[in-house]
Amino acid sequence: MNGLFGQNLIRKKDLWSFPRLIRNILLAVVILAVITYIVFSLKKIFAPPQLNIISPPNNIATSERQILLVGQVEPGARLNINGETILSNQSGNFRQTIYLHKGINYLDIKATKKYGGYTEDIRQIMVID
Repeated sequence: MNGLFGQNLIRKKDLWSFPRLIRNILLAVVILAVITYIVFSLKKIFAPPQLNIISPPNNIATSERQILLVGQVEPGARLNINGETILSNQSGNFRQTIYLHKGINYLDIKATKKYGGYTEDIRQIMVID
């Protein structure tokens, strides 16, 4: 098919007629990109959630009979403190008043994802007179 100035125009079906090596390399790159995306997505789904306890610090002594637990958990993770479910806001921030007894108190703070593992932080607080 002759086009303007006597040159042949490229037909649409000729655009797919790359040499086999170039076509195979492009196909391999696309497949590798898709596999990489899937692996990173699965890793994020099945990884344990992040848990950051801001207050109280670990291994403290206090004369107070209650303490404010403040922290942040990955949004969407379930949070338990000593087996009791605690709610966090949409950003994952939480605060909970914990009542203490005299002696050593253990705070078992556990964040669990639906399909992933869990992250656990155990804090010790000693109440003295």
